[in-house]
Amino acid sequence: MENIQRINVKLYTETAQKTKLEPLLDIFQTWKEQDAQWLDLADYLHMPYGPGVVLFGTVRIFSFDLTDNKPGILYAHRSGLEGTLSEKLKSVLKQSWEYSKKLAVDSKFPASISKNVQQLQLMINDRTQMPVSVAHQQALQQALISALTELLGHEKFQLSPLTETARACGFEIQLGNPLQLH
Repeated sequence: MENIQRINVKLYTETAQKTKLEPLLDIFQTWKEQDAQWLDLADYLHMPYGPGVVLFGTVRIFSFDLTDNKPGILYAHRSGLEGTLSEKLKSVLKQSWEYSKKLAVDSKFPASISKNVQQLQLMINDRTQMPVSVAHQQALQQALISALTELLGHEKFQLSPLTETARACGFEIQLGNPLQLH
C-alpha cells in the first residue's frame, strides 16, 4: 500500500438541470495556457453522463464530471505522493479542495452550480496496489478517518463504503457542515 499514487476525489455539486457547462472549457483553457503542468483539454459535454470537461496534467487530472448522472468536480491524482496512506489522502483531499475553490471562484464559473459541497467520494483507482478486499477497505477507512479528522478538526463526517461497484476501494463521505468553495 505504500506505493499508492492513484487517488480520486469527487466533490458532488448541486447543478441545475439546464446548466451551460461550456464556460468551464474557457476556464480550463486559460489554466492550460498559464500553467505548463496542464497538457491537454478534452470536451465530452456531448455525452450526457460522461466525463464532462477534462483537463489532463502531468501529475493530476481535473474535471467537471457528469458520470452516473452525479455531477461534480473530480480531482484524480496520479503520481508524486509520499508518506503514509493517511498523509497521501490528506494531501490529495487538500489539493482537490484547493483546485475546486480556484475553479469555483472564477468569474466564468456557472452560477447555477452550487459552491457548497455536502458529499464527496474518495476512491483508490489502482487495483494493483490496493485490490478490493475487506482488509484493504478497513485500512483505507482508518487512514481516511485520520486524514479527515486532521483536515476538518472536530467537524462531523460520515463514511459509507462504495458498494455499487467492486472495481475499487473507496468511500462516500457525507460532511456534517458543507465545504465552502467560495
